[in-house]
Order: sequence, then C-alpha cells, then structure tokens
Amino acid sequence: MQAEEREQGRQHQLLGVLPLPRRVSPRPSEDLASVIVRTAHAMGYSEPGWILRPEKVAHVVAPGELALLRRRLDYELLMRLLDIDEATLYRLTLHRFAMCYEFPDWALISPEPPRRKVYSRELPLLHRLADYQVIERALGLGEAELHHMTLHCFAARLQSPERGARAPSSYPAGESIDRPLLSRSTVRRLDISLRSTKICPGCLDEAPAYDRLFWRLRSVILCPYHALLLLDRCLYCSAPIPGLRRSPGRCPYCRREYLQAPRALIAPTSWLYEDQTLLLHQLTAENANGWTGSPAFAGSPVLRIEPWHYFALLERFENFLQPRLAGSIVMQTLKKLAWVDDQSASESPVIQKVALQIALFHYLLASWPENLLAALDRTHTLLKGQHERRGALGDSWQAEADRLAQRIRSASIDDDAPFVLLSQVFDTFFTWATLTGIPTRR
Repeated sequence: MQAEEREQGRQHQLLGVLPLPRRVSPRPSEDLASVIVRTAHAMGYSEPGWILRPEKVAHVVAPGELALLRRRLDYELLMRLLDIDEATLYRLTLHRFAMCYEFPDWALISPEPPRRKVYSRELPLLHRLADYQVIERALGLGEAELHHMTLHCFAARLQSPERGARAPSSYPAGESIDRPLLSRSTVRRLDISLRSTKICPGCLDEAPAYDRLFWRLRSVILCPYHALLLLDRCLYCSAPIPGLRRSPGRCPYCRREYLQAPRALIAPTSWLYEDQTLLLHQLTAENANGWTGSPAFAGSPVLRIEPWHYFALLERFENFLQPRLAGSIVMQTLKKLAWVDDQSASESPVIQKVALQIALFHYLLASWPENLLAALDRTHTLLKGQHERRGALGDSWQAEADRLAQRIRSASIDDDAPFVLLSQVFDTFFTWATLTGIPTRR
C-alpha cells in the first residue's frame, strides 16, 4: 500500500514539471541518450545526467534504462522535460525494433483507449471477458461462437463438471507502457548494448551531431551514408563509447576526439556494404542511402521473409563462428567462396567477427540459388575426399546433399514457406560443421 501511495505521489508531482527552456528536436533514428546529451548542451549543463534527475522531483531516470525505457513514470518525466509525445520518445529506444527481433506475442490490440492487448498465447484458452469483448468487436463474432473456437468447448468431455467453472484471474496493474516492448531476454540473446554504442565519424562530423539508435545493435557495423565502418571503442584508450557522454565526438575517458581516428572506408560495391544495407532495410523498413534493392538478391527468399525471421536466421548463423567450428570443412569452404581478409579494416575483434558472419550469411542468400548450390557442392566434395571409406556416413551425406539441392532447385519464387527452406539449409550446414573435422592439407 505504501509503495502504491509513493507511486501516486510521484505521478502527481510530475504534473508540475515544465519543459526545459532550451530543447532540441530528435533527429531521424536518433538514440535517446544522444537527445539527452544534445539537450544538456543546449541548456549549458556540464553533466547530461542532470536532466535525468531534475531538482525538486523525487523521480529519477536511471541512465542504464534509457535504451530500454519502459516505466510509465520515466516516460512521463522525459515527455514533459523534452516536450515530446510518447510515440516520439518510444521511437528513440530499442523497443522500436521489437517487431524485427521478436515474433509478436499479441494477436489484437483494441482500437480505442485503453489499448488492451490480447496475447496469442492466451487464445487457445481464452477466458477473460475483456479479451472476448476485444475479439468480438474485431471479428464480429458472438461470445458463444468465440467460445466454441477455443479449447473450452471440450471442457465437459475432458474434466469433471466442478472444474469447468471459470476461475477468476486478473493481472496486477502494470507500470509499463502499452506498446510492443523488446524483452530483456532478447537483449541478452542478441548482445544488444544498453550502456555503450558504436559511432560513425562521418555522421558525428555533421551538424547536428547525434547517435543513431541502431548503432547499439551488434549486427550493425557500417554506415551506408558515409560507407564507413563504425567504431565500437576509442582508438586511443580502447574504452567503450558510452551512449550517455558529454560530447558526441569526444571520448569521456581520454578526452581525445573520435573524429580524429582513422576512417575505414568501405567500397559501395563491396559485399559488406550491400549486406549491411539489406540488414538496415530489414531493421528499419527504410531504404538507406536511396537503396532500392540489390540485383544480387533478386529472386532470393531473403526478400520474402518477415524481418523477425531474417534476424532469427542471422542469429542462428552466428553458431558457425564458434571457435571449435572455425576449422570445419563448412567454414573453410564458405571463407574461400565469400571472404576476403581485408574487406573489414576494423581494428575491433568484435566488428571483424560480425563482418565475417554478415558476409558468409548473405553470400549463401545472394545470386539465388547459384551461391548456395556452389557451397553445397564444394562442401560435399571435400567431405567425400576427407573420408576415404564410403560407408553409411558417406552415403548419408550424399543422400542429404541430393535432397537439399533438389529442394532448393524446386523452390519457386512464389513458395509460401521461404523461412522453412532457409532454416533447413542452415541446420544442414551446421550439422555438417559439427560432425566434420579440419580438412586435410594436401
């Protein structure tokens, strides 16, 4: 009870918060921490964190929460201080990418306030009256019809009558905003940074200088506008780049300028540039730098899958980069076909690893299906050469390779299950990588 009273007291206190006298307008794809930094400069503050803990206000926004801002009070405070609406503030956080990295776990949202969500996991055993009302209005069905579409229609046959009564249930009032949210588990799984970011020296060399939100994502390593590899740490002191820092272009630890660091220019005709542009298109649904699609991916199923499918496959492909698989026949084959050692000039081991992952992943999806079939054929040839005995294992590989090749060749441009096909492809290659050793030198 006391916690609720404190929460209500803070909400009431926020009603008196006025917008800061000097503010900035968020830029396209800007990071919330970057907006805070630019606002602090406009206000003449030496510490950006002062904005997060205004005087005479009990509520404080934790700097580590900015990238995944979710608390209602955090939103209320920042909306008032920055004089922006909830939708704008939401798009400055990583939650805007929630639909790219996660399958939506809700089926419907009521069109009128309050925006009630009906979660897909609830549909088979739908029992809340409010959920019924949302779906009834959306589908034009009556309660009896809707109930007959759930597992409850079997209640009288599957359980005793006394257990058939609907048990009351309710959720405690949540403090999160009523929008799709990127879960903490997804953040951990995809290694998305909440405190540090990457930067493009070219972007920060322009006015106004601000961080892009997607720079925090591990898989984004290149700026398509300037064709530069991003920096993930200060090249002078090797410190990570905080999202919340005093100056966008200066390291807060050694005080050196990020913009003075050597710039790794990537040719717009390179595979890495094409791959990163496609990735950003999948992530933001925007055509970066006027990109309208690469001819290399024409006809590829990668253009016909949902964004969350694309990133699920990319995450799955990361398994190939395990140290124990680095010398496998599969990885050696893909590197010979698709990788040039100098195509990533970054000094960062993390960016080098991501560049390799991105290049090999997209090579298999480009020039469809020639690249994939070439990798399949070459891998199988090396497997046959390594195993002198043509026993059951060799026959099994041959049969599996033949089946997969036939499946790839027969997949039409209108195939309605491209994600299933690509999942089968990557699963097969991963199985081969784990079951085969290092190729024999000749």
